[in-house]
Amino acid sequence: MSSNPSVIQTPVQLILNDQQTINAAYQVADFALEERNKRDQNRILPTEQINQFSQKGLGGIRIPKQYGGAFVSNKTLAHVFRILSKADANVGQIPQNQFGLLNFINIT
Repeated sequence: MSSNPSVIQTPVQLILNDQQTINAAYQVADFALEERNKRDQNRILPTEQINQFSQKGLGGIRIPKQYGGAFVSNKTLAHVFRILSKADANVGQIPQNQFGLLNFINIT
């Protein structure tokens, strides 16, 4: 196993619906609140929080169902980012590019 803290070392949860998505977002937000001010004041990237975002399965919430994703609604996606951003703006901002890219791939 890698000793690199940015490498996910546990299985990623599979999210199947909007409610599981919201629940996972609140779990990540709770974790993101811990030492948020310290990270912000010291310009520390929220690496562990983004890893938890991935481990909780949130990275796959807009992957189409035919490819094993949940493909949650736009309303749920926006709610996820409200939850995360309220806890820590950095945690809400960092994964947004991924979802923009997934949307671009999906519509082309």
